[in-house]
Amino acid sequence: MYLIECYRCEAVMGTEVSGEVLSEPLDEEIPVPAKVTLVACPKCGVALVGVEESYGECKEDGTPDWAEPVRVWPEPPLLLDLRIPRDVRMSLMEAHKCLKCKAYTASVGMSGRALEAIGRHLNPNETKPLMLGAGLQKLYADKVIDARLYEWGKALAQTRNLAAHASGTHFRREDAEDVFRFSTNICEYIFVLSAQFEEFMERRKKGVQQ
Repeated sequence: MYLIECYRCEAVMGTEVSGEVLSEPLDEEIPVPAKVTLVACPKCGVALVGVEESYGECKEDGTPDWAEPVRVWPEPPLLLDLRIPRDVRMSLMEAHKCLKCKAYTASVGMSGRALEAIGRHLNPNETKPLMLGAGLQKLYADKVIDARLYEWGKALAQTRNLAAHASGTHFRREDAEDVFRFSTNICEYIFVLSAQFEEFMERRKKGVQQ
């Protein structure tokens, strides 16, 4: 039986395989063999695609020892770029886990913690660790983020404060998902897109020189 989590009903149940394709290593980004499998959730019937990878180990009968399947469609698992600092990534991952567990207030709090970690990561020599509001203000003053991202960050900070304190506010799934999405986008803008643009400009500069 094939075990995979359904994105719709979130059931993890054994199901029969409808079809599978074995794929050899494609390039440096996919360096190991993979098995792509199509199944249907036995509870709600939705189609799911899972991927298992093999890292060279074999079972006693000589067949590949595949890792646990990971759903890649629909709604693939959270993948965060390693250029995002570890403390920021860990907070985003915790926020995502809370979403999965329907702990929406906790998810909002962890998303805010990720934003707070950005300011502390970029300003490690501050006498006192920067809190979220002060961290966002310094990011804006140092031109790490523009006016629009600063306004987004302030709105997220206000929402996060409601989650962090006994405000009596209860968050819905949609609210927590939005806060997580915006927080993740801000992190990717600062650490990933900015780096990618710098790499692009460097290649462009070398091309012009040549």
